[in-house]
Amino acid sequence: MRMRHWHWAGNVARLAGVSRLTDLDRQTPRHPLVHSLAWGRYFEAIGLDGSDPGRIRVVKDPERSLLTHVDRDRRYAPAMRGYEHPFWTHLRHRDPDERPSNAWVGRVLSERGFMILDNGDTTRREMLGLEWAPPIAAFYDDPLTSPSALGLASPDAFADLDGILVLTLLLRAAVDASTDQHQHWVPELRRLLKGATEKFAVDHEFAGEAKDTWALIVATRILTWRPNVTASKGDIESARRQLLEEREGKKRRVGQIDSGNPEARIHGRAERRWRRQVDIRSKVVASESPDPSLKYNEREVVRATEVMRWIASNRSAIDNQIDWATGFLINGADQQPAPPPLVMPSTVWGKRRRPDISADWDLFVGNVVPFDVIQVIDEASGAIAGTREVRQRRHHAPASPDQDIFDDEDASGT
Repeated sequence: MRMRHWHWAGNVARLAGVSRLTDLDRQTPRHPLVHSLAWGRYFEAIGLDGSDPGRIRVVKDPERSLLTHVDRDRRYAPAMRGYEHPFWTHLRHRDPDERPSNAWVGRVLSERGFMILDNGDTTRREMLGLEWAPPIAAFYDDPLTSPSALGLASPDAFADLDGILVLTLLLRAAVDASTDQHQHWVPELRRLLKGATEKFAVDHEFAGEAKDTWALIVATRILTWRPNVTASKGDIESARRQLLEEREGKKRRVGQIDSGNPEARIHGRAERRWRRQVDIRSKVVASESPDPSLKYNEREVVRATEVMRWIASNRSAIDNQIDWATGFLINGADQQPAPPPLVMPSTVWGKRRRPDISADWDLFVGNVVPFDVIQVIDEASGAIAGTREVRQRRHHAPASPDQDIFDDEDASGT
């Protein structure tokens, strides 16, 4: 697993006191870690392709790998502990034969201010007349009690391999459980895991393919289990376009970007690297969509009101309208034709209310929000919810480049 190798190499670089991984490959001055080896691009191979240090043979001793060579220096022992951590096994298999013991899980939780509640603790508390705050927010093989304690936890406390593995084990146990009591844990555990994995990526400075690979692992092997996610042609094209845009104007940097046009290559490691990068990014894009195979208990449940039923039946059409409206507000007339209007039952139509523009909107231009430019038709009366005036105003940009696209008077209509 390449992510494991990037993680190891990053730890080695930090312990070696270098800012870039390739500094360890420099011929002059040689770093003390590799001064006894014949010169070679050992660490560059890991940065570019996530090569396994256990399979990189050092030139002077064919029987010794780069991994074992580094591990001979006790100062780099933390890197080996990360390389051998059981976390990586639980990414390959959802339920491996060897699982951490309750004692290990309890120790990790204890280091973060939590504990596993023993079945007799409640009785002991009552018998001694003691009171305590809401008990532990964790379980492994034991029944859990209340998620209130974890609700106060900071994701940062779990932003290491131990913490992420424990939360992953607890989440999988909660998802597999059959009682409502266990199901209440799923959203809170996912919240903690999402924050912890984001902090982990920042702490380890993941970039380029490593960053995408970590995002894919989090989405498909930690927050949910869908390792066989597949990308559509649209996902692949979107990924290719994103990567090319990100490369624009940037210099080559090991582990992040190669020099030259990647699509001009027809063979070699650089060409394979580009295909792999597109594949990983396309799966990241695909993983952002809900997996229809997920169990009911892996999704948030809401009441099936008429509005929610209508939304569920028109998800694709609504997404098309939102995408078009967002682009229209940014690009104006230089935009693809509008998709077909949404047709709403009168009972749903009557519930429409223009959002308050003071709310936390991702996009609004001159007091015009996507709501104003999405075309909707009342199924019974044929009334059209107003995009016409807004579109006309949007097409006529102000003469002065410093003037806002919409003045107050224009923005009040529709």
